[in-house]
Amino acid sequence: MNISFIASALLLLLATRLRGSLDTTIESGTDTPVIDPGSNTNNQTPSNVITNDDVINATLISLDTNRIDDIIDIVNTWNVYGDGDIRKLCYILATAFHESRVGLFMTEISSGEQYEFRQDLGNVYPGDGPLYKGRGYVQITGRVNYQKFSSILGIDLISQPTLATVPQYAARIMIHGMINGSFTGVSLSNYINSFNADYINARRVVNGTDRSSLIAGYCTDILNQLNLPA
Repeated sequence: MNISFIASALLLLLATRLRGSLDTTIESGTDTPVIDPGSNTNNQTPSNVITNDDVINATLISLDTNRIDDIIDIVNTWNVYGDGDIRKLCYILATAFHESRVGLFMTEISSGEQYEFRQDLGNVYPGDGPLYKGRGYVQITGRVNYQKFSSILGIDLISQPTLATVPQYAARIMIHGMINGSFTGVSLSNYINSFNADYINARRVVNGTDRSSLIAGYCTDILNQLNLPA
């Protein structure tokens, strides 16, 4: 029997099973575009219609991860709170992969003692360091950030900091923070817009230039998988 025929059949079967799982899981439907190519606003770049499934599959393949439920949560949250620019979504997914392996590590592994009495993080009380250590897709850290996102999301992260590890909240924190500049005072629109796509300096919306080239590479891998210009 032709070996290449068998291999092709197996790949087709795998793709069909993956497609079926996405169709039954994603809330907003597989045909919902993440970006509308007909709208050429300042925050969007025209392309072929990119659906939720396209982004999910591209992320799974390019980042070699199996975190499908978390990726779906992020994409669905983007559809509600994002601004429609597919490049920003790809950069956000790349950031989630770097910071938490897209939800595999929702709580910082270290004790958090290194953050004790860090004035810049608002840790002014004994125990604040461990209590408000990194959590969520983007690992928010420090009393000041937990308080900030308590106000933004309308939940009490100060008395219940572990809520930051709940996917629906973690996705909103990450997307709001990166789109609106809530983490460092600069937003993704400063670096990814209709005039430019600077995936290196886009890291400044979260954490200076720490591992900026690595994360930019993850982003461009997803974009390449989608056949979009990086």
